[in-house]
Amino acid sequence: MKHNKYGGLKEESNQEEEISTSSQEKVTDYSNENNNDISINDIFQISPKELSQIIELYKERGENFEEIKYFEKQGGIENLLKKLDTDKKNGISSIEQREEFFGSNKIFIKPLPSFCSFVEEAISDKMIIILIISSIVEILISLFNIFVKGEYNNMDWLDGVSIIIAVIVVVMVGSITNYKKEIKFHKLNNFENQSTKYDVIRNGVNQELHSDDLLVGDLIKIYNGDILPADILLIKGNSIKIDESSLTGESTPVKKNSYEKCLEEIKEGNKNPSSNILLCSTNVIEGNGLGIVLAIGEYSQKGIIRGTIDNAQEDNKTPLENKLNSIADKIGYFGLGSAIITFIALAIQLVFEYFQTSSMSFSEGFNKVLRILILCVSIIVVAIPEGLPLAVTLSLAFSIKKLMDRNNLVRKMHACETMDGSNYICTDKTGL
Repeated sequence: MKHNKYGGLKEESNQEEEISTSSQEKVTDYSNENNNDISINDIFQISPKELSQIIELYKERGENFEEIKYFEKQGGIENLLKKLDTDKKNGISSIEQREEFFGSNKIFIKPLPSFCSFVEEAISDKMIIILIISSIVEILISLFNIFVKGEYNNMDWLDGVSIIIAVIVVVMVGSITNYKKEIKFHKLNNFENQSTKYDVIRNGVNQELHSDDLLVGDLIKIYNGDILPADILLIKGNSIKIDESSLTGESTPVKKNSYEKCLEEIKEGNKNPSSNILLCSTNVIEGNGLGIVLAIGEYSQKGIIRGTIDNAQEDNKTPLENKLNSIADKIGYFGLGSAIITFIALAIQLVFEYFQTSSMSFSEGFNKVLRILILCVSIIVVAIPEGLPLAVTLSLAFSIKKLMDRNNLVRKMHACETMDGSNYICTDKTGL
């Protein structure tokens, strides 16, 4: 087994038959996968999945040049262009059916969450929930002492109110900070999607289109300095070199040529011939050319990577959040345990007192039991550190402000703590 440059695994084989047939085996025909719409399948005789598999052949080419051999077995690229219903001079003519069949190149951006969702997220923190419950209990106990027992000078309710104020400050600071950063990230994403236009030939007419408007089969012009918006099949090129470091980490430019020239290089015995496959999000650092869009959206290399990242990015807790949750659990268990022990001890004392003095009335015994319960609840409330969440939130907000002063935009407050906890950053020779 050996690793290819894209991080995949590939088996070595010494059998010539397996090498000659590998490209055919790896590309599965999905063209008849959706036979419900006969008209569309009659027009487009190749599916997005099969096109994506052709790109995979290039990523795993090794010493077999499998993507070139695939086109060779298909009789060149003309057969593929016919299946895509496109022309290498005039481009595509149909748009609506093409977008319905092959999908869109528009990047799905989650809508901006409402401010209330950030407030809800902040309130769902375990420590905040404990503080809210403890403050309510403390206020209720104070009100009971004032209105039931007549202790009008009782000011314990102030402690509960102060905890609520601290909770409001923590929730609002965290919610406002995260909401503002989310707005800025959405503006950046929208600007990125609408800032670049590409020269495309459709129905023989030159057009300038945003990357979102590109479709499979589009005839796109490639210029020096372009960041490719889709996976592209090069049909004409002039000394094109591509920087694929964004995908492979390799800083060495990769030569690209048309299929015919690639085939000539192989026949001449070139051990590292050019390829006619250009990957999405790679950078053109030299040359110009003309290509056919093969894969867009979720089927392009950028879309596949984005989907992998989105699936991997669950709501993972940061080390600080885990520690705070652990502290909240320990404090809760400690306070509850102390309250139970205190209640048992005082209850035993009350039982001995009842048997020693048989003159204790029901109301007197009830009041003593009530005072014991209030004392136990107070022990739990006192054990809660109401200043801890406030201190953590303010320190993270201050860290975000310092990073903003250095032109670093942070999306989530707790990312500051995660970055600060990094002891080593491992990169390859390409660097950051």
